[in-house]
Amino acid sequence: YIRPNPLKTTVQQLADKLAADHVETEVVEQTMIRLKSPKAVGNLPGFAEGEFVVQDITASQPIRLLNPQSDWRILDLCAAPGVKTTQLAEITGDLAKILATDIDPHILVAACDGIYEEDRLSPLPNGFRQRFSHDAGGPGKGARRRKVSDSLKELVSFWELNLLADWPMRRQFDVIFCRNVVIYFDRQTQDSLWPRFSASCKPGGVLCLGHSERLPNRSLEDFTPVGTTTYIRNPCSSPTGTSRKD
Repeated sequence: YIRPNPLKTTVQQLADKLAADHVETEVVEQTMIRLKSPKAVGNLPGFAEGEFVVQDITASQPIRLLNPQSDWRILDLCAAPGVKTTQLAEITGDLAKILATDIDPHILVAACDGIYEEDRLSPLPNGFRQRFSHDAGGPGKGARRRKVSDSLKELVSFWELNLLADWPMRRQFDVIFCRNVVIYFDRQTQDSLWPRFSASCKPGGVLCLGHSERLPNRSLEDFTPVGTTTYIRNPCSSPTGTSRKD
């Protein structure tokens, strides 16, 4: 799947350009394009010009579901090294407050510094990169680096957090990302985590899991699936398993 860069093209314009190059495609959910013909991405028309990025459909779906409001709170669990968190901050501009967590304190230091090799930020549209980061040079003849702007970093808080320890967050979140993490835990450990997601997600909020992760049927009393790995917190269910102070 590829996601067109709206700053440079439209879904239909890119689909037409690919078709002219004999690449068979399918437009998915009006915002994504599925490549049905095998061809090296780097050789596709529009790649060098930044007209699209490669992105998995399940990874892009949560962003498409977001409609950021000024009081939104987003929880990005196991977020280091912070590239996805940075993308979230860029997309939501100054509309959201984001808490990003990880268990590794050394990786969190790098995330707080906000310095990335330029190719790590290549999936982001050029307009975002220019607005929210600046050139940070490079080590000798090494890869060029970019540093995330202070105004963008002010929107994100990085905390060290072990998912299996106590969660210190008191307020609920409008969106929770926990992608490709729970799958590495055994069933008993997973069962201990699902109620925490229920308790930490606002009614009507969104929970986003990874490619191979699914809520068990018993947790669907608290959530309604709206995509393969995306769930809406039911407004009438009562969270269990976690006590919390407002």
